[in-house]
Amino acid sequence: MRHTEFRGMIDKFMIQLMNLKTSSPHTERAYRFELEALFRHVLQTPTSAPPQFDTDFSPEQGDRVLLNWALGHLRSTGGTLKAASKNRRAAVIKSFFTHLYETRQTTQNLSLLIPTPKVPRLLPSFLGVDEAIAVLKALECESRKSQATDPQGNSSTAVSVSHSHYLLFLLLYTCGLRVSEACDLTWSRVEFSVGQLRVRGKGQKERLVPLLALTNAGLEEQRRLQTSAYGPRESIWGESKLHTRVAYDWIRRSGVIAGLHKRLHPHALRHSYATHLLQGGMNLRYLQTLLGHESLTATEKYTHLSLEDLRKQLSERHPLKKMDVG
Repeated sequence: MRHTEFRGMIDKFMIQLMNLKTSSPHTERAYRFELEALFRHVLQTPTSAPPQFDTDFSPEQGDRVLLNWALGHLRSTGGTLKAASKNRRAAVIKSFFTHLYETRQTTQNLSLLIPTPKVPRLLPSFLGVDEAIAVLKALECESRKSQATDPQGNSSTAVSVSHSHYLLFLLLYTCGLRVSEACDLTWSRVEFSVGQLRVRGKGQKERLVPLLALTNAGLEEQRRLQTSAYGPRESIWGESKLHTRVAYDWIRRSGVIAGLHKRLHPHALRHSYATHLLQGGMNLRYLQTLLGHESLTATEKYTHLSLEDLRKQLSERHPLKKMDVG
């Protein structure tokens, strides 16, 4: 097993990841980054590579070298990482080792020997209903204040930008979209006649998401403003799709405009969408479909309840609720 073989091993794995598993570009970048970090020294020039990787081994010896190298890498880099990052790194290595075994590049499935750190289950961040409404009203107010027309009645670009902030909030909070899904949205995927979006999510899987009348109207206004400012465009955001960093900044600023005391980010709105629908009585299976989750387990994390919800249930259902105090 020589150091020159490792680049080919990684490249073949990435080809499988892209073609067979239809992974997202973000996932592909993360996987390649982790694998190149694992074999960083091996992928350097022959003179700088560790001696054991420029030596011929039997298949069994090669397996042991790979396993020891991976375990050593996990130990040496694990001290400064959070549990979720450690888990992701281990998951990438396990997936790579499974690929090597399935393609007969190792004699045993080394992934079974890689420990997976336990990740504490944290409650997702979300807004209260009143907070969500407050942000929406603040953005709507800002959008109206920025309304400006020229003598011919054409809206200015400033209106389009301001309305885009409002529309992004609507798409995340009333449709439960991931930020990447909202940023990539095109007009061809908006079906105004039936009030729905055709969303392309993780793994290039498509799902239908119904629109509230408020969101449908917001998209109609965006199309009108965009046409008058730029002419017809493919992306709903204008000349090109919206960058996720810009989307994060818009949502963060939205929280500031509304006077929230906590930092707001796009995924908190997806969490809020799921939480508020569940609190309103939506079936968990329906929510799974709306969110585009492959497994119900991914949706179940939204079944958390606020302290006020628990207090209300306790006061209504406990058998001692009617006893006088004193």
